[in-house]
Amino acid sequence: LLAPFYIITILIILTTSSRKEDIVKSYGLGASYYIKKPLDFLHFYEVLQGFEVYWSVVSEIPKDNIL
Repeated sequence: LLAPFYIITILIILTTSSRKEDIVKSYGLGASYYIKKPLDFLHFYEVLQGFEVYWSVVSEIPKDNIL
């Protein structure tokens, strides 16, 4: 059984909306990230590459006691 502080749920909102109300509501409901999705494919691909860099290079997770 995992200790509660090791149970992490990441909620990423990927949307075309940049309305302040949507952003505030999303974070209020527990979103970890709010990312405005570009409408054209090239920029969308760049956003996806940014995810890959963040999750594989920048972010760190606990090395012990996880799972």
